[in-house]
Amino acid sequence: MFEQLPTPFSIFLGFFFLILFLFYLSIYLSIYLSIYLSIYLSIYLSIYLSIYLSIYLSIYLSIYLSIYLSVCLSMKLSNKTHSNELNVPFHTITSPPQRSKNN
Repeated sequence: MFEQLPTPFSIFLGFFFLILFLFYLSIYLSIYLSIYLSIYLSIYLSIYLSIYLSIYLSIYLSIYLSIYLSVCLSMKLSNKTHSNELNVPFHTITSPPQRSKNN
């Protein structure tokens, strides 16, 4: 027996329903993904950022403050022990030697 070939109308209906299904799927996925991603990302990012920032800032600040305080304390101690050497005004160190005006 001969096989029945699809008619142009059935091909048109097939493409029409395929396009309709893809259009519905794109709208559904865009709405679903926007809602899901907004909720998921807000929760995930808030938790992740709070944990990450708290750990990072605690480590960074502890290292930074320890170095800063040690340098400040060492400079303060060196100022007290070598006060005669550090009491020179800054401009006398950086300025070139001056010629006398009598020459």
